[in-house]
Amino acid sequence: MKDALGAKVIGGLAVMAAFLVVGLVGFVLGNRPEAPNTTDITAAVALEPSPAGISAAAATPVAAVAAQTGAVVEVDLVAEVVDWDVVDGELVEVWGYNGEYPGPAIHANVGDTVRVHLTNLLPEGTSIHFHGLDVPNNQDGVPGITQPMIEPGQAWTYEFVVDEPGTTMYHTHANTMAQLGKGLVGPLIVHDPADAYDNEYVMVLHEIDGFFTINGHSFPDTLNDDTFIQMETGEDILVRFINAGQQHHPMHLHGHQFEVVSLDGNPLPAPYEANTVDIAPGQTVDVVVRGDNPGTWTFHCHIISHVTNKGVYPGGMLTLVDYTDHTSYMEDPSVQPQEPRDAGVAPPPPAVETTASVDASVDGVFEIVATEFAFDVPNIAVAPGDEVLVRLVNNGAVLHNWEIPEWGFVVEAAAGTTAEAVLRVPDDASGEYELLCNIAGHQAAGMEGLLIASG
Repeated sequence: MKDALGAKVIGGLAVMAAFLVVGLVGFVLGNRPEAPNTTDITAAVALEPSPAGISAAAATPVAAVAAQTGAVVEVDLVAEVVDWDVVDGELVEVWGYNGEYPGPAIHANVGDTVRVHLTNLLPEGTSIHFHGLDVPNNQDGVPGITQPMIEPGQAWTYEFVVDEPGTTMYHTHANTMAQLGKGLVGPLIVHDPADAYDNEYVMVLHEIDGFFTINGHSFPDTLNDDTFIQMETGEDILVRFINAGQQHHPMHLHGHQFEVVSLDGNPLPAPYEANTVDIAPGQTVDVVVRGDNPGTWTFHCHIISHVTNKGVYPGGMLTLVDYTDHTSYMEDPSVQPQEPRDAGVAPPPPAVETTASVDASVDGVFEIVATEFAFDVPNIAVAPGDEVLVRLVNNGAVLHNWEIPEWGFVVEAAAGTTAEAVLRVPDDASGEYELLCNIAGHQAAGMEGLLIASG
């Protein structure tokens, strides 16, 4: 299997026509930023295969690149607006590189020269920052500080030598919150030819338009590409996590203790075992999964709302580790249930009465708008015996609810939806009652308030 993986050379994209000959030379020699010597792009850019350096997709598991150093890894990136299928045909407008979200993975060996040609087809200026790499200052990609802005229709070239192995990324550094949030990011992996694993997987974690994604897809579409980790008993698999989003993601693997071997592209002097590792925004973490427990195992973010698709569970940042030399229960009819165990048992009645048209029959209507992560009206006042309609409008990107724990009342709305429920205030209600979103972490982030009952 190692031979087969070693033979899997990841193809790249081609070199574009020469950009930035005069202006960039002066800039690299140490001048302050000035208008880039760019080429205006007025026609479609033709990209042809290049010898090496860039993968077809960030989700592709990668075998070690050729054990040679000193090569030039030359790649072309086109920043553009893309309609991207996140899950089950759900199209989201993203800003990607080469029509991909996240952008294609760039692979190099220690000692290689990386040369990246960027063409901007976006509606605003952009740049590329090489996050985690010790590049020369004039290659850092910060407009106004180390280079001019690359305006729409212009192109720019970056070039530097990679002298340390590790998991890093490239991403925009212009209007960063918006552009990175739209998906302008990709992996940049620097290999040490001395390392030997049976296979590697790159996992880019991100959030976009209410979806939590691994390599641009949410579960179950994470099982339709190479985000789905496959291995055999006895193999060692390196998983490179890159958190390109704005939230923490504690990634948890069932049935295994993996070995955490690197943080932010830096090998740990003392690797340690864990089954959950919290990956902060902008952080990269490498873990080694050892094939010592055959089966089909879940690998997911352990913030439960992050394994939903706009509030619908399961979804989001969830994939599987599947041993190819193991028969899962899904493939073995002998372990399937033969008949429903709960046949004939009626479901319990709903805890609250939900309706969309009871405004006229209640004592009042409270419309509460939930965002990331707050209620627009944190406190409400009621009278004992009131019947009020609570309308929760969720304008956030994840599932939210509105709960009064003491009374067992809750109304819940998926991202981008509205839910309603009738709250019957007890006749003996008096004083202040806690209200909150009970999803892990949301109350601590500020989703709480008070219901005040008085006669």
